[in-house]
Amino acid sequence: MHLPPAAQTAVGRSQSHLFFLVGWCVVYVGFLVIVGGSIAPTTLTLLASVCLAIWAHAAWRWWRSPMGVLTWTGGEWRWQKAQEKQKCGVHCYLDLQSIVLIELQTQDRQRQWLWVERGAHSAVPWLAFRRALVAGNRELELAGDDETDFSLGHLIPPEQPHMQVKPVAQGAIYPVSGVQNSTER
Repeated sequence: MHLPPAAQTAVGRSQSHLFFLVGWCVVYVGFLVIVGGSIAPTTLTLLASVCLAIWAHAAWRWWRSPMGVLTWTGGEWRWQKAQEKQKCGVHCYLDLQSIVLIELQTQDRQRQWLWVERGAHSAVPWLAFRRALVAGNRELELAGDDETDFSLGHLIPPEQPHMQVKPVAQGAIYPVSGVQNSTER
């Protein structure tokens, strides 16, 4: 398996996330207007207050969303925030083609949720970034947890110890139980 080449994208406040928050608020206010005549005024006030508090918290979190540069080096993820650059693990939870929701875990085990969107730049860097997300979609692994195959220059993950890398010169025939290979006749 070949890993995708290096890719990077700038991460900032997501406009799609903001549109979602505004849309959610409009729908909830519409719901309160529709049911407003059939429930007690104190209950309506309580529901409106809860809605306002939740929306205000969500808007505050959007305003304080992390900004930086997420880079795939070809073998690992790096998160650069201001002048601080560190290794990180990335897990993609939602991919909507032009926007992805990812969880980023830094070396000090802090987790952050990021809405990363395509933005105005061309499709080529965005597609390279999404390919890297699929290939590098894993938790941050501590050094020493992997076995390194120096002859081929890539890592064998510890959760797949049954996988063995065979050089092309030895052939690409892998025995499958219950199936007679053409070389075993």
